[in-house]
This record gives sequence, structure tokens and C-alpha cells, in this order.
Amino acid sequence: MNEYPYCKKNLLEVPQKYQLTPYEGIDFLKSYKKPRLELLKKNDEKNYDIRNIIKNLKKNNQSKNTIDILINILQKLIRDQLNEEELNDFNFILKKFEIKKKIFSEHNLNINENNSNFHDIRNYIVFSVICNILYEKSSNLKFLNSGLKVNDLISSIKESINDKIDWILFRYAVQMEINSVTNLLKKKCGIDI
Repeated sequence: MNEYPYCKKNLLEVPQKYQLTPYEGIDFLKSYKKPRLELLKKNDEKNYDIRNIIKNLKKNNQSKNTIDILINILQKLIRDQLNEEELNDFNFILKKFEIKKKIFSEHNLNINENNSNFHDIRNYIVFSVICNILYEKSSNLKFLNSGLKVNDLISSIKESINDKIDWILFRYAVQMEINSVTNLLKKKCGIDI
């Protein structure tokens, strides 16, 4: 295998289901890492404080806006103030993402998505950062799994990232993902990619 196949097409428009995906060995793992490292080279920002960026992410005024829910969760997560109800809210959005491979702009956390708008890339980027931080804190593979999938999706539409903050956050999420995958492979399998 020479190229990582999950970032080639627009996964927002043509979702990848990942069902019954076979393990393809060390060559596949190396092919996964290559495009991720290339992403880290783009828009290289050296002088930023990710915690300060997260702390100052802007919220909208609409309370059911998904980005507001995600930003609130992320800000509380980095301050170690995330409560069980907020984690449940995130798990609801995660479950919906796992089913539909989309994050809708509005959610009613008791029922369903409230609209059909799923193109806001910041939702996916903040979701990815949360997944990666939760995996780092808990070692729960469901967060790493969802983080990998959403980063594939974002990578497939990376040309639509126009905001500098979004690029910084995405690069942060990708770096966390690479570190997590590399450490997991070393620890569990003795593999170094």
C-alpha cells in the first residue's frame, strides 16, 4: 500500500463507513502517518499558545448551536472542569457522528439534530480536539477511533479551512493523534512507525 485511502475524496459529501475494514499491516500504518505529517507542515505557526486559543474561542449567542456546545465542553475540558452532564452531551454528539459521519450545526441534545447544515468545518475541528484530549486523559479507544475518523474527514476537505485559528486547532489535533497512535503502537505492539 502506497497511499492512505481515507482522505482522497470529500468525506463530508461521501462518508466513509469504515465497516469491515481489514487490518493492512505496517505499510498501511506508515501510509496513514505520511499525509498527517504533511498537514503539520502546512501553515506552520510556531508561536501560539493552544490553551489560550481554546480559552478565547468565540461562542455564538444561540444556545443550541453545536459549536457553542463543543467550545463549552473543550474549554471546561482543558480546565479539568468537565462534568458528567457535559461529557454525556459530547458522547451524544460523538454517537451521532459515528452513525452519520456528520456533525450538524444545531442539536437538541435530548432528541436529534435540528437542521440539515453539516458543513461548518469548525464543528469537526473542535470535535477532533476534544476527542484527542479525552483519549489522552482516559485512554478510551472510542475517542481515538472517532478522532481518527474525523481527522480523515477534515483532511479530505482541508482546502476549505480558511481561518487561521481553525488551522492551528486542526494541526494541534493531528499532532495529538499522531502522538497517541505512535505511543499506542509502541506500547501494545512494539511497532514504531
